[in-house]
Amino acid sequence: MMRYLWALLPLSLCGQNLIYQDFSAGQALDSLWQGDLQNFEFRDSALALNDSVAGQSTLYHSSEVMTAARWDFHGRLDFNPSSSNYLKIQVMLNQVPPDSSLFSYYLKLGGNSQDQIQFYRQEPDGDQLLAASAADFLDLNTVQYHISLRRNADLLWELYADTGEFEQWYLQASFIDSIHTYSQGISLTCHYTKTRSTKFYFDSLRIEGVAYPDSIAPELLSWSLMGDSTLHLNFSEKLAPPQLSAFEISSGIQLDALDWQAENPQDLMLHFKDPLPPNQPILLRMENLSDLFGNHYSDSLNLLYRQVLAGELRINEIMADPSPKVDLNPNSFPEVEFIELINVSQLAIPMDQVELHIGGRSYSCPPFWLQPDSFLVLSAANTAVYWPAQIPVLGLNWSSSALTNDGNRIALYNSDAIEIESLHYSSDWYQDALKAEGGWSLERKDAFSDCHTIWNWQASKDPSGASPGRRNSIADVYHDSLKAEALALKIPSPFEIQIDFNRSLHELSPWQIEPPILIDSLALSGEAKSHHIYLYQALDEGLLYRVFCEEGLVDCRNQIYQPDSLKVGLALKPQPGQVRISEVLFNPYPNGKDFVEIRNIGPGFLDLADLRLAVWNPELQEVVDVKVLSQEHRLIAADSCLVMATEAEALQAFYQVRETNFQVVAELPSMPDEGLELVLMRSDLEILDHILLSEESHAPYLSSGEGVSLYRLDFQQNALRSDQWQSSPATLGYATPGWYFDSKRNLSKVQWQAHPDYLSPNGDGYHDYLELHYNLAQDAWIQIHIYDRQGNLQKELIAGDQASATGFVVWQGEDDRGQLCAAGVYLAFLEYRFADGEMGRARCSFVLSH
Repeated sequence: MMRYLWALLPLSLCGQNLIYQDFSAGQALDSLWQGDLQNFEFRDSALALNDSVAGQSTLYHSSEVMTAARWDFHGRLDFNPSSSNYLKIQVMLNQVPPDSSLFSYYLKLGGNSQDQIQFYRQEPDGDQLLAASAADFLDLNTVQYHISLRRNADLLWELYADTGEFEQWYLQASFIDSIHTYSQGISLTCHYTKTRSTKFYFDSLRIEGVAYPDSIAPELLSWSLMGDSTLHLNFSEKLAPPQLSAFEISSGIQLDALDWQAENPQDLMLHFKDPLPPNQPILLRMENLSDLFGNHYSDSLNLLYRQVLAGELRINEIMADPSPKVDLNPNSFPEVEFIELINVSQLAIPMDQVELHIGGRSYSCPPFWLQPDSFLVLSAANTAVYWPAQIPVLGLNWSSSALTNDGNRIALYNSDAIEIESLHYSSDWYQDALKAEGGWSLERKDAFSDCHTIWNWQASKDPSGASPGRRNSIADVYHDSLKAEALALKIPSPFEIQIDFNRSLHELSPWQIEPPILIDSLALSGEAKSHHIYLYQALDEGLLYRVFCEEGLVDCRNQIYQPDSLKVGLALKPQPGQVRISEVLFNPYPNGKDFVEIRNIGPGFLDLADLRLAVWNPELQEVVDVKVLSQEHRLIAADSCLVMATEAEALQAFYQVRETNFQVVAELPSMPDEGLELVLMRSDLEILDHILLSEESHAPYLSSGEGVSLYRLDFQQNALRSDQWQSSPATLGYATPGWYFDSKRNLSKVQWQAHPDYLSPNGDGYHDYLELHYNLAQDAWIQIHIYDRQGNLQKELIAGDQASATGFVVWQGEDDRGQLCAAGVYLAFLEYRFADGEMGRARCSFVLSH
C-alpha cells in the first residue's frame, strides 16, 4: 500500500538523505562505513582494494534512501570483467550487514558472458533480472565506469552509464518495479581472483533521496488452516519479528510455537498445542503486530477447522450413460458422464478435502468451496470446458467411461479417509426400460435421506434428460415402507456368523450370543446388508446359539429395528429323510421361472452348500444334470423351508414370495413342462429325497397346470406316488413359494363356521345375511372367499389383510358384481398365514335360498 502513496505525498513531508564521498580528493571513509575495511586503502587518488588472496570484500553503509532517489558511482576496474572478477553494488538493502537471503536491488558490473551492467531484484528464493545495458558495454581491458541509478516518486527506475572519460549520461534502460519498499543500507562488494585482488578502484559516490516515513499499519491479506494444528497468516507487508504473546485463542486451545522467517517476513505460521475441534468457531485475537516502521496491527479472527462429516455431502444425480443426448441444445449441458453433488450441511465444504471413489479407483478434487444448499457437478477433466458457465463444474482425472451403464459403486471420503457417503447404483433404478437405454440421468428423490434403494432413485423426468446444477425433477420427501427382516443366516466358518438383511442396517450396540461366546470383531459388507460376527473360539457342534442385539439396529431412515433372537448353530451332515422337496413349479407362466422348495424337517441345522439337485434318468437308472445349489454356507433351520429359483423378480411378478425363505441359485436342473423326476442329494451324492411329478399330478378340474405349483401332502410318505402331491389352490395364488403350508397340521389351529347355516336374502328381515366366524390360534394374515359347488368364485370378502385371532365377516348373498347369487349349496374358504410363516385353510358349507 505504501508504494501507491509515495507519489501523492510532497517531498517536504519526507526526510532528505545524502551520502557523499569523493575519494579522488583524498576524502577518508566516514565512520558509518563498515565491513572488510582492512582490505581497502587509499592509492592512486582513489579508494582501492588491497588483498593478497582470491575472495570477496564488502563495504556497507546505512542508507534509508528509497524514492525521489539517485545513486551515482564512479571508479575503474583495471581488468576486463569476467564471471570470477566483477563488482556488485547493492542499493535499498532491507538489512545491514548484507546477506544473500535478504531483500535488495543491486547492480552487477561483469560476472556474465554478455559483459553488461545488469540490474537485479534480490529475493531469498532467487534473483530477478530487471534491466541491462547493451551487450559488450564493459568489454574493455580497463573499465572506467560512471553509473547513475535513479528512481522517481512514480517508482520509475532509470539506469544511466558511461565508460572512459566521462562525457554525459547515456540512458541504458528504464522500467517500473515497486516490490521492495524499505531500505536500511547500501553495499559495495568486490569478487576477485588472486591476480585481480588489487585492481578495484572507487573514485566517488553520491546517494541522495527520500527516506519515506511509513505510517500505515500492515493488513492481514489471507489466512488458511493447514490441518488442525497450524495456521498460516499472510500480511500486506514485512513484519518485525513477532512474539507468541501477541496471540490469544479461545475455547481452551493452547498455542505452541510461532514461525517467522526473515527471508519471508510477510508470513507467519502459528502452531497450536491442541488440535482445533472440527466445525467449531474459534476466536483468535492478535495484538500489536508491528511492521518494520513500528506501525501496529491488532484484530480478531474467527477460525473454523472444517472437517467434512458423514452425510454432509450427498450424491444427488448420476449420468452414467449420456448417449443419445435427449436435449440437442448445445447450451444445455454436454453429452458426457457426470455426478452431481449437493451440500446438505449448514457450512461450506472444502472440496479439496473430498476424495471420489468409482469402483476401485479414487480421484482427488481440486480446491473449491461448495456453499450450503448448493450443487456441484463432477466430470472428466477434459470435458469441463464444454459445460455452461452457470453450472459449477470440477474436472477430475477420471476416465470418460468410469460410470458403467449397468451400475457401479460410488463413494465419497474425507481427508481422514472417513466415508461421507456411498452407494451402488443399478440400471434397475431407472424404473423405465426405455430411459435405461441412455441419455437420461438417475436422480435422487430425497437428498436428506440416507436410503439408497429403488424407492429413492428414478430416471429423470426433466425434458432435457437431466437436471445438473438445479433441483431434481423428481425431488420429494422419501417414503419407504419396507420392513427390515433377516433374510439368511450363514456360517462361513466355525469362527464366523453372517446375517443377511433385506436392507442396510447399522449396529447401535454389539451383537451378543448365548450361550456366551467371546466375539472378536464385527464387520459390515454389501452396503451394510450383511453383518459379520467374528469369534475368538469356534462354535461347538450340536449346540444351539441365540444371537441378538439388545439396543437394536438402525436403518437408513434412522428407524430402530429390534430383530428377534436368531438361532444359529453348526450345520449337521444331512441324512436321508431329514430334508424333503416340499413344493415344485415346473410349468411356469410365460416369462416366469421354475422353482423348487425344500424343507428341513429336523433335527438341527442344514447347510445349503451341502446339497445338490439333479434329475433322475429312469433309462440309465442314475442321476444327471447335477446342480450345486450354493457356494455360500447358508443355514436352513429345523422345521423351515427354502425356495430356490434363478430370478427373484420372475417369481415375485406372479406370486407372493416370502423373501426370508428365498435363495437365488445360479442354475436349476432342466425341468420340462410335462414333468420330471427330481433327486435331492448330499455333496457326496448320497440321495436324500426322490420325487416324481407330471402334468397328471395336478387336480383334474384344472384345464392346465401352467403357473400352478404342486405341494407335498405328507413328508413321511413316498413322494413317488402321485397322490402325495396336490395343486396349489387359486385361493393361495396357485403357489406358496417360501411359505409353510400344511393343511393337515393346521386344521387344529382354526375354528371356522357359518352362523346360521343358511340364509335367505329376500328382504323380510329373517336370515337376510350370514355371519362367518373364525377362531385362530393367534393373529394372522387372512383371505376369505365364497365358492359355489362347482368351484366358481362368487365373492371375495377379504382379499388379504392382517386380522386379530378371532372375528367374523358378513355375507348378504351377492356376488362380486353385486348380483344376488342363485339358490344352492355354497362353500366359504378361510386361508391364513401366521407370523412364523405357517399357512393353512379351512372351509365350511351352508345353503342359500330365496
